[in-house]
Amino acid sequence: MLAHFTPLGVLQTAILFFAVWSVWIYTSWITDSLDPERTPDPGDAVRSDDRGPVLSTSIPKAFESRGLAFALAFVGMQVGRSVFTVASIQV
Repeated sequence: MLAHFTPLGVLQTAILFFAVWSVWIYTSWITDSLDPERTPDPGDAVRSDDRGPVLSTSIPKAFESRGLAFALAFVGMQVGRSVFTVASIQV
């Protein structure tokens, strides 16, 4: 945001912030709410976030050349966590 201190830069920063925040908060929430004795492998929740480095390194250019990488990593993390959640609940 410091490099693009404009209304558009503020909006872009807010979008990226809430995207990263939603991945973090929902992953924390689901892993905290599961029973570790019944969960098949709690490490699967962490492994579903292996796209985190791609997400974080894409942030500086997320509205330029790295937008697709950011979006695919974001969607992959959301879907991966959802698949883990469904698998864990059905055990």
